[in-house]
Amino acid sequence: MKIFAPPATGENDLSVKDGLYHCDTVLHELPQIRIRFAPVEA
Repeated sequence: MKIFAPPATGENDLSVKDGLYHCDTVLHELPQIRIRFAPVEA
């Protein structure tokens, strides 16, 4: 599973020290996820 979670604004915050750095994180167990959906009318 790949999870992409950009900042809420969609842009890196360049006012912080590491605003230009890209980070990868390893999840040692899968997170609890919930899929929301709505019925589609035909």
